[in-house]
Amino acid sequence: MEHWEESKPDPRWHAIYDAVAAILRTLGTEYRAGRGDWYIMDEDTGQLTNQIELLNLDLLRPSLVQALQALLLNLPEWTITVRVEGLTADGGRPGMGLFIYSDSIIDDLRREFLPSEFAHMRFD
Repeated sequence: MEHWEESKPDPRWHAIYDAVAAILRTLGTEYRAGRGDWYIMDEDTGQLTNQIELLNLDLLRPSLVQALQALLLNLPEWTITVRVEGLTADGGRPGMGLFIYSDSIIDDLRREFLPSEFAHMRFD
């Protein structure tokens, strides 16, 4: 029988988590008890990524994305994902977001489901 071993926590994950939380705290409140502007997944899954969910679309600005990308300057293997929800005509909430790397940003926003102010907003 194979023995499964839990991977050791990566100290970079916690450092990035803390830095992301510090940036987001300047912009809004952390989601707790059904209220707040943002949430950071607080479990280190062993992947080289930190995951954010923006519950308040007012936070989704190029300046935030640039600040998050700056955290990865010396971590080319790392990703910060930013998830948001849009709203379809029938009330659906399609998931979408951004994948932030040290040298690039993958924009997977489906602007047809976001308010019009996001139609021409770019994050690269």
